[in-house]
Amino acid sequence: MKGAKGFGLVTACALCAFLIYAVSSGIRSNLALLIEPLSGKGVLSYAQISLCAAAGQFVYGLSQLVFGLMCAKYGVRAVLLTGTALMTAGLSLVPLSSSTFTLMLSLGIMFHAGTGACAFGLVMVAMDVLCGGKTPSWIPGFVSAGTGAGTIVLPPVISYLVSAIGISATFATMGALCAIILPLCLYLAPNGTGVTRKQNQGHGDPGILYSASRSGIFIIVCAVFAIDGFHMGIIQTHFFSELKIMGLSDKLSSFAYSLIGASTMAGAIICGFLLKRASARAILARLFLARVLIALSLALFLPQSAAALLFISFMLGLTMDASVAPVAAMVKSEFGFKAFGVLFGAVYLCHQAGGFLSTALGGLVAGKNAVALIWGSDALICAGAFLMLTLMSLRLSHKQGALASL
Repeated sequence: MKGAKGFGLVTACALCAFLIYAVSSGIRSNLALLIEPLSGKGVLSYAQISLCAAAGQFVYGLSQLVFGLMCAKYGVRAVLLTGTALMTAGLSLVPLSSSTFTLMLSLGIMFHAGTGACAFGLVMVAMDVLCGGKTPSWIPGFVSAGTGAGTIVLPPVISYLVSAIGISATFATMGALCAIILPLCLYLAPNGTGVTRKQNQGHGDPGILYSASRSGIFIIVCAVFAIDGFHMGIIQTHFFSELKIMGLSDKLSSFAYSLIGASTMAGAIICGFLLKRASARAILARLFLARVLIALSLALFLPQSAAALLFISFMLGLTMDASVAPVAAMVKSEFGFKAFGVLFGAVYLCHQAGGFLSTALGGLVAGKNAVALIWGSDALICAGAFLMLTLMSLRLSHKQGALASL
C-alpha cells in the first residue's frame, strides 16, 4: 500500500491489532491479580486454580497452532471473531465454576483458547494479509507492545474492581471488555471470509510444519522460546504473590505490575526498532543475558526494599515481551510470511509448554525458599538460551564467512 491513504489504513489497522492484543494478552498476563482473590472465595484452593492456569498456558500455545491451521480454511476474520467469543464466554463462566473440572473448562480451556486465537501471531497474519506480506518493520514491535499497554492499565482497574464489586463481578466485567474488541476484529479483517481465505492460501498448510521440523534453526528457536515461556510464566502467574512474600503491600504490588506493563511496552517498541540495526539473534541473546542477571538477583538476594523490588519489576518488564518481535523476525526471515501463522503457532506452543512448567512449579511450592528455587531455575535455563543463541550466531557467521571466501 502506497501513499497517504495506504499509510493511514495500515496505521489504523496496526492500532486495531495493538488494541486486540492489548486486551487478550493484557488480561491473560494479569491473571496473578485474580488467582488469589478467587482462591479467597473458599470454593477452590490456590493450588487447584494454579493448575487450571497452568493448563491454560499450554492451551494458549496449542490453540495458536490450531487456529493457524484453520486460517487457510476459514480465514483470519473467522478466527479472530471465534477467539473474541471464547474469551468473553470463558471469563463470564469463571464465577460459576465450582470444581476443578468446570474451572478448567472456563478459565483453562475456553478463555485461553480465545486468547490464542487473538494472539500476536494470528493478529500479525491479518496485518500480513493486509500488507501483502510487506508489513512495515515497526509494526511487530508496536503490536507486541500491546501486552505492556494492557499491563499498565489493567492492574489498578482489576484491584479496584475486586475490592469494589467482588471477584465474581470482576470476571464478568473482564468478559464484557473482551466483547468490546469485536468491532476491532471486523475492521482489521474487513473483506469477509471468502476473500480472506483466498488471501491466506498457504498460511495453513500442515506440510510446512514437517519441513520446518527438519531445520536446526527452527528447533533452536522452539527451544529458546520454551525457555522464554518458563520465564514469562513466573512473572504472569506468580510474581504478584512473590512481591507480597518479599514485603510489598497489595498497593505497591499492583503498582509494580503497572510498572512492568510500562516497561514491557517500552521494551517491545525498542526491540522492534532495533531490528533495523542488529540481527534478531543478537538482540535475543542479549535479552536472555539480562534475564539471567535479573533472575540471579531475585534468587540470591531476595531484595527486601521497595525501591529494589520496583527496579527489578521495571527491568523484568523491559526484557519481557521484547523477545516476541525478534523471534517473529527469525521465523519469518527463515521460512517466509506465508508460513508464519502456522510456524509461529508451533513456536508459541513450545513457549507455553515452558510456561506450564513454571506455573505448575509455582503452584506446588510456597514461601521465600520457593522464590529462590523458581528464580534460580530461571537463571540457569536462561543462561542455556543465551548460550544456544550465541553459538548459533557464531556458526552462521562462520558459514557466511566461508561462503564469502569462495
